[in-house]
Amino acid sequence: LRHIWISTGAIILIIFMFLTNILKFVDSEIQDKVFMSKLSLFKMERSISVKILIVGIDETSTQTLGRWPWDRKITAEGIKKLSEGGAAVIGLDMIISDYSDENSDAELVKAVEEAGNVVVPSYGTLYENSDGSYYGADLVTPFKELRDVSINAHINTYPENKIIRQTINEIQTDEGPIRSFAIELYNRYVIDLGLDNNIEHFISHEDKASKVYFDYPCKRDDLSLIHISEPTRQ
Repeated sequence: LRHIWISTGAIILIIFMFLTNILKFVDSEIQDKVFMSKLSLFKMERSISVKILIVGIDETSTQTLGRWPWDRKITAEGIKKLSEGGAAVIGLDMIISDYSDENSDAELVKAVEEAGNVVVPSYGTLYENSDGSYYGADLVTPFKELRDVSINAHINTYPENKIIRQTINEIQTDEGPIRSFAIELYNRYVIDLGLDNNIEHFISHEDKASKVYFDYPCKRDDLSLIHISEPTRQ
C-alpha cells in the first residue's frame, strides 16, 4: 500500500509540474547555466559594447516632436544623421507596412537607400517544418519601395518565462529566406568593422537549423541611449 501511495504521489507531482510549466522553467534555467559555461569555454568577452547606441522613441521625444506617429520625414532625417555619424548598421525597429504621405514616404525611402545599411523588420505566422526549420506565412513586410532598398529581417520571437533566450535564425518564405533582425544587425556590424563573425558559437547543436541562443549580459539602462529628437535636431 505504501508503494502505491508513493507511486500515485509521484505521478501527481509530475502532472502538476507539467501543467504549471515548472519543468520548462527548470529546463530554461539549465540552458542558461550551460550557455554561460559555453561562453567561458570559448573565452568570449561579456563586456558591454559602448558602440551600441539606442535611439529611443520615448516621452522626451514626443514632448519635442509631438504625438506618435510622426511624419516619416523625421525618421528619414534621423537615418541621415546616424549615417553621417558613421553608423556601421542601423536597425529600424518599427513596422512600416502601410503607405502614408507620398512625399514623406519618398524621403524615407531615399534616406534608407543612401545609407545602404538599414535593417527593417517583417513578421508573420510561423510553421515548424519536420527538419526544425520554419516557414513564414501571412508576412507583414515594409511597403514595396522601402523593402526594395532596405535589408529585410524578421522579428518573430518565442519568449520562455517572459524571457527571450533564442531567436529563429531564419525563416523560409515564398520569396526566399529572411534572417533574424538581431542576427542581421550582428552580421552587418562585424562585416563593416572587419571583425571575426563568430555567430556559430551562439547556435545550440540541436537547434542549429533554426534557432540561435543569445546571451544578454546587460540591462537596457547599461546601453547608450539618446532620444530620436536629438539626431534630428543636431
